Amino acid sequence: MNSPEVEADGAKLRLDPNDPSFILDPYPTYAKLRDGCPVAHSAQFGGFWMLSRYADVKEAARDPELFTSSQGVTLPPIGNPMPFLPIELDPPEHIKYRRALQTWFSVRAMEKLEPEIREAVTGLIDQFIDRGEADFSGELAGPLPPIVIALLLGLPREDWPRFRDQAEKLVAAAEEEDQETSAAVGLELMG
Repeated sequence: MNSPEVEADGAKLRLDPNDPSFILDPYPTYAKLRDGCPVAHSAQFGGFWMLSRYADVKEAARDPELFTSSQGVTLPPIGNPMPFLPIELDPPEHIKYRRALQTWFSVRAMEKLEPEIREAVTGLIDQFIDRGEADFSGELAGPLPPIVIALLLGLPREDWPRFRDQAEKLVAAAEEEDQETSAAVGLELMG
């Protein structure tokens, strides 16, 4: 669905951001939205609003009266029984978590970890480079965040596969709204 259906009044659209044709080339759709429908509503996935101009996104993101993350940040919503912290929180709760995490994710902290992160990325790429192709999400973008978190937590390298496995189980359980499995995996992660 590379071209969204936009009503004449410019207020409604039918757009599936997960549609493969849209993912392959979203730019004509983005241009059409920016030019003719900068603020649009879709009834898909329970309904959502879409802003297509940078200035509008920036303004809305800074105003909790206009924008909320508390209903989830994915389309379609995962339906997680507990919010993903801190990205699915609104101010003032978000600010508390952000402050607590700020030193871990500061430029200085990331610079210290950069060599290890580069090594991890290189190791992941080495696993598929000879094939000449890869499932970017499954083989790089998916595995990398748990590795970076493991680095931040100071987990030894030999524990990374187990940590990644548990993180994947936790996300899968959340996607399936399986609270029992989420709780079991959470307990296992705590030791």
